[in-house]
Amino acid sequence: MSEEAAFLMALKANPADDTARLVYADWLDEHDQPHKAEYLRAVVEVVREACGIETLDALAGRVDPEWAVDAAARFALVLESYEAGRKIDAIKIVREITGMGLGEAKEFVEKIPSGFLYRTTGEGAYGVQRYFGAGRVRPTADIANVSARQPSTVSFSVVATLELLNNWDEVAVDPEALVTFREFVAKALGVTVEKATELTETFYHVVVAENLTYGRAEECRTRNQSLLPPNDARADWFVNLYKSLHLTNSR
Repeated sequence: MSEEAAFLMALKANPADDTARLVYADWLDEHDQPHKAEYLRAVVEVVREACGIETLDALAGRVDPEWAVDAAARFALVLESYEAGRKIDAIKIVREITGMGLGEAKEFVEKIPSGFLYRTTGEGAYGVQRYFGAGRVRPTADIANVSARQPSTVSFSVVATLELLNNWDEVAVDPEALVTFREFVAKALGVTVEKATELTETFYHVVVAENLTYGRAEECRTRNQSLLPPNDARADWFVNLYKSLHLTNSR
């Protein structure tokens, strides 16, 4: 077994061992892997509350996501509250990010504060926190209840869809809407209009980018937002560009 494999095995066995994480960071520096070392030290700084968890979202783009889950799935999440009048929205989002059934998600929301039963990286926890628009989700370094669980990977994609407001008969979709949507897809993906037409022949739904942190997904959405046509109040369609969250169990 290599030295690095031994470090990763130790951190998988005890994900809260920040001393081992710092020793591993020193080893990474000695073996010309400064980005990984900087990332691991930032993880420990976040745990010690010396910097904000958003720091990890900025650093995560320079390291392999699978490695980050193995080395730094150090955080859990707690739903602390939901906004007045948005209980149903909170239940929907809980179901989306956990796979819970309706009754289980309803009970989870009603028993706040409620801890999500998974652990993930700091950038993953930050992403869920930002994504959960119907309430307050708090990342925590207290993983006593979830340390034995397999870590989860949180990632985001940016998706474009053609939304029809009044007419769901796809045969009768406004030709102008299709042309506009396909021109946008071509620009967003950097492909020809012909290729964009091929991609949207059956479904008016295209993944613009995937496997991103929350921060990079927001940057991508904002960048591509400028490519969208201005909204026409008279039209019965619009192009929707949004972030989608993906939660998968690690190996």
